Amino acid sequence: MSNTLKYLVTISRTIPKLGIGNVAYMLWYRLSLKIGIRKWFFPSKNPIEGIFYLPATVLIDYPEDYKIGLLAKADRILKGDLTYFQKHIKHVGSPPKWFYDPFSSNKLNDLHKHWTQLSDFGLNTGDIKCIWEPSRFDWLDVLARAYRVTGNEAYLLTINQWLQDWALHNPVNIGPNWKCGQEASLRLLKMLHVAFCLSQLNQMSEVLCQFIFQHLERIAGNTRYAIAQQNNHGISEAAGLYLGSCALLHQNGIGYSRQVLLKWKNKGRKLLQSQLLKLIAKDGTFAQKSTNYHRLVMDVLSQSMHLMQEFKENEFPIELIERLKAMRTWLYSMICNQDGEAPFLGANDGAQFEQSHQCSYSDFRPSLQLFGAALDQSLIFDKGPWNEAVYWKYGKDVAKFKAQPLFTDENKLIDADFLILNNSYCKVIVKIPNDNFRPANDPFHMDVWVLGKNLLTSPGSYSYHSSPCYPFSSVSSHNTVQFGDSEPMPRLGRFLNGNWIKAACGPVTTMDEVITWEGNYTDTNGNVHIRKISLSNQSLRVEDNCLGLSPIIHWHIPSVACKGHVLPSWLIIRNGKHDLSRGYRSSFYMEKEELVKVKILPIGGTVVSEILFKEFER
Repeated sequence: MSNTLKYLVTISRTIPKLGIGNVAYMLWYRLSLKIGIRKWFFPSKNPIEGIFYLPATVLIDYPEDYKIGLLAKADRILKGDLTYFQKHIKHVGSPPKWFYDPFSSNKLNDLHKHWTQLSDFGLNTGDIKCIWEPSRFDWLDVLARAYRVTGNEAYLLTINQWLQDWALHNPVNIGPNWKCGQEASLRLLKMLHVAFCLSQLNQMSEVLCQFIFQHLERIAGNTRYAIAQQNNHGISEAAGLYLGSCALLHQNGIGYSRQVLLKWKNKGRKLLQSQLLKLIAKDGTFAQKSTNYHRLVMDVLSQSMHLMQEFKENEFPIELIERLKAMRTWLYSMICNQDGEAPFLGANDGAQFEQSHQCSYSDFRPSLQLFGAALDQSLIFDKGPWNEAVYWKYGKDVAKFKAQPLFTDENKLIDADFLILNNSYCKVIVKIPNDNFRPANDPFHMDVWVLGKNLLTSPGSYSYHSSPCYPFSSVSSHNTVQFGDSEPMPRLGRFLNGNWIKAACGPVTTMDEVITWEGNYTDTNGNVHIRKISLSNQSLRVEDNCLGLSPIIHWHIPSVACKGHVLPSWLIIRNGKHDLSRGYRSSFYMEKEELVKVKILPIGGTVVSEILFKEFER
């Protein structure tokens, strides 16, 4: 069979899984972009001018523990230094150069093109996310909070100057910052959050109302595209449409059609609920199978539920509330140490909507704490810096919230998508290839943490742009088996694989304090991988039986857990010849760090890899 015919056959098998209606719409959408029809649905408009946010009184009860870090961030922003992807501090000026990519040092050429005429992956600057990042308005959140706790007018002045400059250089529907409906939605939700922080949510300035309405028009005109993607886009855009409309309906003397706003509000709420029920599984797994995107959706929902409470909207139905509680438990079950860290499974592109705190990007506790507060007025964790985001939403009311710690030490399969095994020494999280959403080439990938330290790690994403995304999304960058130089599933596009595979999984069993699980799958080329995991108080034992062409078992060890370029003493390999080489992982988008990559060639029979706990201090 020719490669072209194989590709067509794979496409034909994949389309029904994506949804024939969704695929048909995406084809029409791309055609409408190409021939210029969609441009007429989104007319350009002149920039708005004026004051966005008004003066506010100073908060007198803001905890001093939070203030030092907040003001340090705010003062850095005043100097024109912005943080990209929660890691990289780049000088971009004040106001920022909105179309400058500080990673490539290039400025966008096509400043005045309609967004429908711009490519996601063909910009001269490089990765479009580097252009989008300042326009997500994380800086707005920091400056607004710094102004509210100090009364320093320099912060408020900068807010209005930068927003006026953004509006001037980003006329409606012109340029890359209007290209993505989710970007418009996250920006809108951030503006509503700031309006609440400044006590202006129900008395917004005319300019801010106009700015929000422009964003609502952009979102409302393209929700079908977001829904067709079956991921976080649909949820974010539905939330933006719903809550943005609510906000404008609560303004006195509103200058916009109430009929239009009510239509958008009802549409947004309906889409939000339907998307959540569709994309969140019974045990709480989010469709994208990514810890970071799981957190992003939770952050958007925390903001949404808080605004629903402020606007006195009806609560979500019971069925959805139960699904959201499971979503909370899912993320909590992924935490592997006392610092709130979890494996960065799946896509990890630096997206972090909730940043009203000083905790690190790798700390998932602030989002979990806020989500519980918004969901059912409960707090998972005791007092700590992770409470700062809760403070900004609920203030002194936090004292009334109930303590509700979660307990998730159970060894189990979650939604047939993830396996969690743990005891007092070790936590193991395994990705099971049973996706109903665009699957990644990571079947039976394992993340292993011993006494809170990550020993076998996930690759991260680094960049979605062009070839840099490939090594990190390849099976060779995951802790599993690769057959030859092929992938378990053929690539059909940048974010899409074909011939989706399914695993056969046995139950989790425990005998004589040894926890055991076994599963297998067959990849697109007929290769079979059988993996058995045994966890005891002495070791973690992994047995890999590989039936196919030229199997290679890959282990990826962070440099801090592997001293020197030799196999660490805590890792024993039997029935395999191993080789150490240099590999990479990306803990932060647009950054890669070296790690030790162990490649194991089987020498007959089942390869055994064993991690010995006695090598670690308690």
